[in-house]
Amino acid sequence: MINNLFAWIGIMDITPILALSPNTDESDLKLHVIDAQEIELQNLIQIELYQAINEAVKANYSQFKNGRTYEEGAKVFYNSAYYIALEQTTTSPEDAEFWTSYELMDFYYNFVKKWLATATVVRYLPFHGLHVTQFGLEEYTQEGFGQVSDKRRAEMLQNFKGKSDVYRTRMLNELDRVKSTFDGVKYEVELCRARKKRNQFTVLGIGNGR
Repeated sequence: MINNLFAWIGIMDITPILALSPNTDESDLKLHVIDAQEIELQNLIQIELYQAINEAVKANYSQFKNGRTYEEGAKVFYNSAYYIALEQTTTSPEDAEFWTSYELMDFYYNFVKKWLATATVVRYLPFHGLHVTQFGLEEYTQEGFGQVSDKRRAEMLQNFKGKSDVYRTRMLNELDRVKSTFDGVKYEVELCRARKKRNQFTVLGIGNGR
C-alpha cells in the first residue's frame, strides 16, 4: 500500500537538515514521509487543500528555460518561486505582464515542504539504525562506529521537534494570512481546530539511557 502512495520529498530534501549516509534506502525514508503527510498534514490542512497540493507536487513542474515558448497556463519554477503563464510567451517570469505567481506551489515550497522535512525526521530518527527481524529489533553496528545513546538520540529528537513546531506554526499562520485562498480558490481549512488538536504518537526505543 505504501508503495502506491506518493511521497512529496526524498533523501535530497532531508540531507540539508540531517546528514544521511549515501547508502540510506529511499524506501526506508518514504514510510515516514507518507506518515507525516497522511496522518499529520492532512489533518492540519484538511483533505481539499491536501489533495490540491498532492496533484501539484506530482506534476513536478520544471525549471524555466530561456528561449522556450510557454503556452497560457504553463507552470514553471524560477528563482525559488513558481509561476503561471498568463498567455503564450517566451519572456522570463520576471515579466509580470505575462506571468503571475503560482500561489499554491509557493505555499508548498516555502512553508509545507520545510515542515514536512522536519516532521519526517521526527518520525524517522527513533528508528534510524534499527532493523526488524523475526527475532525482534536489531541495531546495525560497524567497526569504528558506535550507536548513539538513548539520551543523545532523545536530545536530537527534541531539537527536531522544536524546529517542526516552528515550521508548523509558520505554515498555519500563512494559511490565516491568505485566508486559505490560493490562485483564486478558497479551501475549507478549520485552522482553529488544527491549532488546538495536536497529533500524538508514541516514540519507541528512546529512554533515559546514558
